[in-house]
Amino acid sequence: MSALETVYIKLLNERSEVWVPVECVPQDGEIFLIPNDTKVPASETWQFQPGARIQCGVRELTSNRKITVAYSLA
Repeated sequence: MSALETVYIKLLNERSEVWVPVECVPQDGEIFLIPNDTKVPASETWQFQPGARIQCGVRELTSNRKITVAYSLA
């Protein structure tokens, strides 16, 4: 199994933009897999669910920090 990498997934139904860090498996390039055994807290609604292959990209925060974010299903 590949080393896990942190990908930020958008939370839905929030008043402002909120992203949660999730450990994902790199697949090919900017494609990652959210492991099936990933637990989604009952109080959260994620944009993508465990088991999904997601397309990701780099996003620069206002602090100039760069993070990997999920933006679509792959």
